[in-house]
Amino acid sequence: MARSFVLLAFLASLACAQDREGCPHELQAAAEDAGSHAIFDALLRSFVIDGVVDYRCFKQHEAELDRYLAQLDATNPENLLRDAKVAFWINAYNACTIKLILESYPDIESIRDLSRPWKREAWSIGGKLYSLDQMENAILRKYDPRIHFAIVCASFSCPDLQAEAFVGSRLDAQLEAATRAFVADEAKGFRAASEPGALWGTNHNVYFSSIFNWYEADFSAGLVEFVKPYLPEAARAFVDEHGEELSIRFMDYDWSLNGQ
Repeated sequence: MARSFVLLAFLASLACAQDREGCPHELQAAAEDAGSHAIFDALLRSFVIDGVVDYRCFKQHEAELDRYLAQLDATNPENLLRDAKVAFWINAYNACTIKLILESYPDIESIRDLSRPWKREAWSIGGKLYSLDQMENAILRKYDPRIHFAIVCASFSCPDLQAEAFVGSRLDAQLEAATRAFVADEAKGFRAASEPGALWGTNHNVYFSSIFNWYEADFSAGLVEFVKPYLPEAARAFVDEHGEELSIRFMDYDWSLNGQ
């Protein structure tokens, strides 16, 4: 009994210590190539675990996030080369979204609990005010459809937030990895299934994330053709086998917070 009591007391004291500090994780070092995104890179490496965001830790280190946002405001993205510019705006979108959540955390269950989260021109970047909607639709979408799997709207059905900042020198590889991971996630990105038809026969259905529905115009080759190179072997074989028999459907979107 005495040992059990001592163990329980130790665990309780450890939990209290973590609560006082607000974060059980240590702040890690940034990647060597993170460059001007080093602050954000370190935060992501420290507080994003398998796509799940530890907002409590981000809240504890909010001053560091604010430093990064101030750095974005002091940078003119028009002076950057193409890939560095795209990486800059992806990071800006994700950092501003995290800050948006922290403004109401922990009293928030979904980004949709907030008023006009994507429309507010609340973010000063390069000395100009932007909304999240403007960053996505007026700037990023013109570059590459894969950005839809790199920017994250703090929701469970979004692509996983990457545990690193995007950088111009590795942008293509990072976009490829983010896209492949999302498409391969049957709960979020894509799944295929042969199911009984409503009246007779069998329906060969492919289910896409609603992201593909909202931004279908960005996938000019067609949704199936876009995802095929990123599909796991079994899913690609299903698509090839059933071809024109495929029925495209879209998954419901879970807007609950992508955090602990």
